[in-house]
Amino acid sequence: MSFQIANCTRCGSKTPKHYKGTPGDLKMKGGKWGGRMTGTRDVDCGTKDTHINFGERLDEMDWNEADEHCGKADLCIIAGTSMSLRHITHFPFMAKKVVLINLQATPDDNKAHLRLWARCDPVFSGLMERLGLEVDPIPVWRPRDSVPIHSIPSYVHPYYVEAAKRLEQMALFREAELAEKQERQMEIESESENENEQENGKRKEEKTTLRLALGNTHNRSDSSGESCPHEWTVFLRPIDEETRERMKSEVEWVEFELHSTFSPNVVRVDRGAPFEVTRKGWGYFTVGVRMQTKNSGLVRLSHQLNFNSPHTYREISL
Repeated sequence: MSFQIANCTRCGSKTPKHYKGTPGDLKMKGGKWGGRMTGTRDVDCGTKDTHINFGERLDEMDWNEADEHCGKADLCIIAGTSMSLRHITHFPFMAKKVVLINLQATPDDNKAHLRLWARCDPVFSGLMERLGLEVDPIPVWRPRDSVPIHSIPSYVHPYYVEAAKRLEQMALFREAELAEKQERQMEIESESENENEQENGKRKEEKTTLRLALGNTHNRSDSSGESCPHEWTVFLRPIDEETRERMKSEVEWVEFELHSTFSPNVVRVDRGAPFEVTRKGWGYFTVGVRMQTKNSGLVRLSHQLNFNSPHTYREISL
């Protein structure tokens, strides 16, 4: 098998002719590994990393760009650093003014125009609020090669399985947070549309409302042998007997859109059966609900699963 190792696209550094792509083929002073990491200033030594380790310098391109932009800046904000890498800590002070944010003391505290002894997140949150800017939400992200918790091989150490569970819970939380925000935005837009219709003198015909309960039940097993301790049922039920009778004739079907890890993740329940779905899983998420009715057409709803009580719901009038 033959292959070619490319040169560095930034500095043009070439690998030695004897280097074949594995650390063992690169004989550096000090032994097989050379006793140190490959730095950004090393040449003809194989693959480079892009990290700046202690004692290393930026490459020429980054160094020159930092020098140029810091020299032009009106303000430079230093956040959450001990200022220990002294060969590059002069860059921020090339700006006209400097703000330094850190909980611990640094060698440059007296040089900053404003020194804040605080955590970075609260400082920047307050800054964005005063500027009237909204903080972007943490992006919802899942690795493309992730596998369900129950599919992790048995030889994987429990420590990493627990870490995977925590990551899964965090991903579900962020997805639910995003879905809730989108739902709020849709409600705001809907309210705005209704106000415009009222201003234009449009009036909708009064209709008898359907009083529905949208919610879920929850039961968590204490058995450590179960792989999915949360058992829940999401439901769309009538509040009163009148609504129950009307649903039999007016509601044609209800679809529940579950998390993408469920198969199938879209479940349709036709008229005549209870409009509910029961599943087991590790975490909560927002369930999308679509109801097809004769009078109102397609109605879109959503429900955030709640595992804090055995039974929770909210009343909806349509």
